[in-house]
Parts: sequence; C-alpha cells; structure tokens
Amino acid sequence: ISSHHKWPWIITRRRFASNLHALARAVAFVVLPLDLACNDSIINAFVGVCSSCIMFSQKFHARAHGTKSKLPPLVVALQDVGLLVSRSQHAAHHREPYNNNYCIVSGVWKDFLDKNKFFEALEMALYIQLVVRPRSWSAPSTDWIEETESTSQDAVQ
Repeated sequence: ISSHHKWPWIITRRRFASNLHALARAVAFVVLPLDLACNDSIINAFVGVCSSCIMFSQKFHARAHGTKSKLPPLVVALQDVGLLVSRSQHAAHHREPYNNNYCIVSGVWKDFLDKNKFFEALEMALYIQLVVRPRSWSAPSTDWIEETESTSQDAVQ
C-alpha cells in the first residue's frame, strides 16, 4: 500500500526530492532514449516540457494537502480558479470507493475525466495489457484505512 494513501498528510512533510525520486526514474527511462534517438528540437522541447510538468505534478499534488494559510498566495489563487486541484476537491481521492477522483493536479480536468470514465478505461486497458488488477476493483482492506496525523504522532510518543 502506498504510504501516501495510508498517511495522506505525509506528502507535505517530505522534502521535494523525496516526493520526486520515483517519478524522476520513470521520466529518465523515457526521456533519455527519446533524446538520444531524436535530433528534432521541437520534439525535444515538447518532451522536456512534458517531463517537467510530470516532475512538478508531485509538488502541485502536495499543495492539495496543505492548508490555505500555509500555501503561497499564487497557489491559493490557482486553486481558487480551478487550475490546480484544491484541498476540498482532492479530499474525494482519499475516500471510498477509491475508483474516481484520480486527478491530483488539475481541477480543470477532474470532473470531465471522471464523468467520461477516462480512468476506468485506462484501468481496463492496463489490465488487458499487463493483467494487473487495480485496487479500485475490490473493496478496500484495512491497509487502506487512513491514519490521521494526530493518531500517528500519538503512536510515536
């Protein structure tokens, strides 16, 4: 189980690099071969911008776990207009049935993608290709129960 779903607040406590390393490896395995195989500056620029957006998505996602009073004013403004997903929008991602609300960065696309079952189709395609059953197809187990910040701190003391 992802520690993020068991302790959703922890993403706000980690350093940027700690939230980023898994994505960085995945992006590197895609970007490096593309960069070596392609000598087109437009394609390289597109791949670079896309990779940067993927990398910074974790930071934007962490902002959805922060309280407005602790967020930079620009982030609050972007959340208020829906460009970035807000804390209230993102909260649904951490509640049952865990089979929707997958947009963790953009509030603009969240409703459209959920309404059109984009992620359900993506799960099906991945299942067909990789024969890996998504967790959202079964009832949550006790491993999915979120631990609150105060509960976790009480356990440590």
